[in-house]
Amino acid sequence: MKSTKSHETPPALRSGQRRACLLLAGLLGLTGWTEPDPARAAVGPVPPYSSQVVRTWNLHTIAAITTDDGYADPLQATRTLAMVHVAMHDAVNAVLPFFESYAFDGRDAAADPEAAAAAAAHGVLLRLFPNHESQLDAWLLASTGTSSPTWAGTG
Repeated sequence: MKSTKSHETPPALRSGQRRACLLLAGLLGLTGWTEPDPARAAVGPVPPYSSQVVRTWNLHTIAAITTDDGYADPLQATRTLAMVHVAMHDAVNAVLPFFESYAFDGRDAAADPEAAAAAAAHGVLLRLFPNHESQLDAWLLASTGTSSPTWAGTG
């Protein structure tokens, strides 16, 4: 006799629900990591900046991944996107320190946060895809007006 319990779901649906719960838990965990740091909130109001540079470098990252391996390895692609976005977050946070940093704790209040984000994304992608240096430099030039960022302490 077949069970008529309404709370039972087919195994395939349970597997999909499990994946959705893991994804949601991961997203909630990520947003928890980026809560404002009260000690840094004394910086004052943030001037309006465009988030277009982040969207643009996200597309550049996908283009670099696709050109390199045709997006053959989704796990590697996700890792690359995460590295680029963490670098951009920390670069902008170095200029406008409102959030906890992930890997970089430097500060430069005089820097342009949009240029910092572009330079950070460029740096990560250049290390991951050195064969695409000319394209990456062209994208950086389009984002910032320069194709060779000057890093602190290097000139």
